[in-house]
Amino acid sequence: MKYFILKRFEDKTGISGIGVIAEGIIWSDGTVAYRWLSDISTTVIADNIDIVKTLHGHDGKTKLYVIQTYLDFPKYEANKEPESDEMEVEK
Repeated sequence: MKYFILKRFEDKTGISGIGVIAEGIIWSDGTVAYRWLSDISTTVIADNIDIVKTLHGHDGKTKLYVIQTYLDFPKYEANKEPESDEMEVEK
């Protein structure tokens, strides 16, 4: 199991905002569950992480960062890249 965040650097719609906008889990079979952190919160299940990246990547305006443990879920400043060695950009 892996944990991840979605961090948005530009929000064209004004709905989800910028910064860390969602937290999620990638299950061992590849299924993904993630929770939006905006005022309009929802929990979503997807068949795989590629679907999440396709739907929410917005041409690089949102990045997916894999986190080692759920205790590392960060709240970073908007428009700044995470500095933690415990995180990597999912490609």
